[in-house]
Amino acid sequence: MATRKGSDNHFPLVRLVPGAAPGVPPTGQMFLYAASDLTLNVRDETGHTEPLGASASYTDPLTTRGDMVRRNASATGRMAIGAAGYLLGSDGTDPGWVAQYVAIPGFIDGGTATPATATTHVWLRVPFGGVIESVTTVADASGSAVVDIKKRAYGGGAASSICASAKPTLSGAQESTDTTLTGWTTTITAGDLLYWVLDSVTTCKKILCTLKVRRT
Repeated sequence: MATRKGSDNHFPLVRLVPGAAPGVPPTGQMFLYAASDLTLNVRDETGHTEPLGASASYTDPLTTRGDMVRRNASATGRMAIGAAGYLLGSDGTDPGWVAQYVAIPGFIDGGTATPATATTHVWLRVPFGGVIESVTTVADASGSAVVDIKKRAYGGGAASSICASAKPTLSGAQESTDTTLTGWTTTITAGDLLYWVLDSVTTCKKILCTLKVRRT
């Protein structure tokens, strides 16, 4: 049988000599070293030192399904999963959960004349669930208009107003925004159909009525 020599080993020999901690490593690197008490330690680019081996202690900060580990200005720790529809984002300093917004427009176009009233001008199917947070109405000129928005489930049934008595309204103005939505049915289920119905209008020939929806 052939005798193996040290030179036959494809892996290099690493020898650690106990001593003082090294300096801070370059960005993106870590130092592995042996302390004077014979424990192995790792030092990262921030100068943080973590012991390894028998004397090391580690507490898992993750406690719940969906948890993540996040480093903020003060410490590294647990970040719980965000609410449905929120995306992982950044404010330029720390990571966090960011709401995902979508604009759903309803464009009423009368061409060169005021649009017909008591008529459904726009209808569409929404492919995602969400919550309506505001409605903005803009016209081609200052005037007056009242728009009703109706909803029904896909597959049949009658459409009913989601606006209660607080319908999107222009009153001698060219634009308006409502963030209160008093009495509104603000929940949208994936697949719902929305209808924009013009109740009344003067002067305006083109009206854009846009819903701001937070996805869920």
